[in-house]
Amino acid sequence: MSNNNQGEKLLQEALKRLESGDTAGSQELLNQLLVTYPGHSEGLMRRGFVRMRLYDVEGALGDWEEAISREPALAKKFDTPELRSSVESALQQIKAVSIDPTSAQYYILIGRAYSVFGRYALSLQAYTSALRISPEEIPAGLGSAGVYLKLGQTEQALQVLQKMLELHPNSALLCSRVG
Repeated sequence: MSNNNQGEKLLQEALKRLESGDTAGSQELLNQLLVTYPGHSEGLMRRGFVRMRLYDVEGALGDWEEAISREPALAKKFDTPELRSSVESALQQIKAVSIDPTSAQYYILIGRAYSVFGRYALSLQAYTSALRISPEEIPAGLGSAGVYLKLGQTEQALQVLQKMLELHPNSALLCSRVG
């Protein structure tokens, strides 16, 4: 059996377990898949959904971001009618299990989630809310700038980064982003 077939077999078995309600078994198979095939983008996306079921918001977002950075077309694949409800459910779950909904961190998580699935207007709204609560929050500024760049709005991205740099003039991370 070829490596590709073995990877697909693991993925299909993980999906079957997930459908049968065996979330932990599904995660175990997806972890095995990703150890054997570290760059398996669909495996990362699916593990993100499994992690959401297990209330691991950061892990889910990390998997989704890595998968889509490796294979941008996955964002469209997961925007199909049959998977759209899973995406919406995950976004609602992030809102339900996240930290204090009046905190900047809450809005940063929401912004990341919306951005992962290409919902840039909602992502910008979330990052803007985070910056209203805590204007000095670097992840909110970087997230906002990243969304502006995805939308081709370079000037707005640069303005956000410059504002953040004014607040954090010694930030190596910001200096490297602004150049």
